[in-house]
Amino acid sequence: MAHNEVYLVAKDHEKHASACTSDELLLAILNANQRAVFDHDFTQVEKAAHDQRVHNEEVIKEIMTFKGVQYDDEHSQLQRKYSYYEPNREFTGKREDLKLKRIDDGTFIDNGYR
Repeated sequence: MAHNEVYLVAKDHEKHASACTSDELLLAILNANQRAVFDHDFTQVEKAAHDQRVHNEEVIKEIMTFKGVQYDDEHSQLQRKYSYYEPNREFTGKREDLKLKRIDDGTFIDNGYR
């Protein structure tokens, strides 16, 4: 450790399991074992976090549909943002007012510059 500093890790704390991903990784960090830190498999942690996000989004969607409010998840927001057929913004805040309109409403005058 730098400057002979000592760090205490309370492994018997009730929040240790939620704060520390694995004890092997913690020991590798404390012992300054860089190869063990680089070789550690973080896919389990990332998969658990992804599953938690998906579960939270499903719960929020169920609540919003129960209340009768339109809910767009991140995927549908991106799809709407980059879609050619749906408008990518709204000014009223209500999706039911959004309708695709004809661009040429008869006011276009052909002046021969095509």
